[in-house]
Amino acid sequence: MDLNQVVLNLEIVHSRKVLEPSWVVSQRAMPDGEVPFLSTDFVSEACRGIYLPEDIVKAAVAAADLVARVPSLCALAWHCHWCLYHVRGYSSRLADNWPCMTGPLGELAGLFYLLVLLSRFPQMRAVHRAHGIPDRVVRDSMEQIYLRGETCSEIFGRWGLDGHAARWLANFLRGDIYALGRLEHQFNVMDDPFRVYRHREASTVIALSEDGVSYRRDGQRHRGGDAPAAWTSRLRITGDRIAGHPLLPTGRASEEMVTLATADWVPVLEPGDPVLYFHIPGGIPLDHAACGDSFRAAMDFFPRHFPERPYKAFFCGSWLLDTQLEDWLPSGSNLVRFMREFYLVPGGISERSILQTVFGNAADDLRIAPGDTSLQRAIRDHVSAGSPIDPRAGKCFLFPDDLDWGRQVYRTSKFPWHLVGC
Repeated sequence: MDLNQVVLNLEIVHSRKVLEPSWVVSQRAMPDGEVPFLSTDFVSEACRGIYLPEDIVKAAVAAADLVARVPSLCALAWHCHWCLYHVRGYSSRLADNWPCMTGPLGELAGLFYLLVLLSRFPQMRAVHRAHGIPDRVVRDSMEQIYLRGETCSEIFGRWGLDGHAARWLANFLRGDIYALGRLEHQFNVMDDPFRVYRHREASTVIALSEDGVSYRRDGQRHRGGDAPAAWTSRLRITGDRIAGHPLLPTGRASEEMVTLATADWVPVLEPGDPVLYFHIPGGIPLDHAACGDSFRAAMDFFPRHFPERPYKAFFCGSWLLDTQLEDWLPSGSNLVRFMREFYLVPGGISERSILQTVFGNAADDLRIAPGDTSLQRAIRDHVSAGSPIDPRAGKCFLFPDDLDWGRQVYRTSKFPWHLVGC
């Protein structure tokens, strides 16, 4: 169908620019007749296959029936499916801004993107069966879909998913992410600008910045709104020497360069290498022991079920890795203990991500923000004292060979502190 006609029919003209990329291609690929993932049998089986309660199953079937009978809705559903699962590198900014379907679907609006999400259910089930994924892991992973729908109920007034939720949850339908205890682990690649080397005998590791990265005076990544960059990194690799700026495991870059002998230091992680990106679902305490158990479970699960997809390290980017937390919270708090288990690197996280996550809708005015948790109170006190929110670090890695949960190995025994004079 013509995009202009679709947005007019559905009264979502404001979303035309968001929907335009890949529209023509998606419509050419759209099957004649019924769209398979909108059939009653498909929807009911898929919903039950991800363990949704029966009231949501019935609502999803009703939504699918309505979408299938309206050509414009059907064309849009197919387009979103195509972009999620067939357009490599489809922009998250586009998917996150897909239109809310309240106008065309009323109280069923929150089910539209569930239908889009579940369009890949047969392929996900095939992946699970081919790799022998235990039922318990499947159920725990699928629970994240239900929980995200609960969160989105603030938008729709009832259970449902928006475009942002569908875009993120599509990782589960692709078979790329699995919930293992407290954490979720996702196949991904490391694409940040640094390289990691390990000493052949001592087993210590050191990260060096890639060449040409701009940093602030405090060793954090330079961001667009900052003052001019204080310095720019250099990395020189010759036949027998590697010279560069080290990234300290406390999450900052050093302006002083170090030189490593290639005879002693082996590259173990660089941009483009496969990693397991771990995620930290909210809503439950960040129990320290449970997090360690999750990493150990991942080290058993992925080689056992996906031997063809090796990974080099665990990796993450999150506001939970902001070293401001070490200033605000006691050293024994779960957040601080968690952060100190990893080799932190400058990641350029935003002030907004921290405030929005900690305070929700009250992030715009901390004078009325809640103070129910120690972190909320610490941030309010920090801001009230006239101090800025200035994110630091924000990303991390952890090698399976270095996992000794509770020992904070990169701050103690696994980093060559003598090389940087600290």
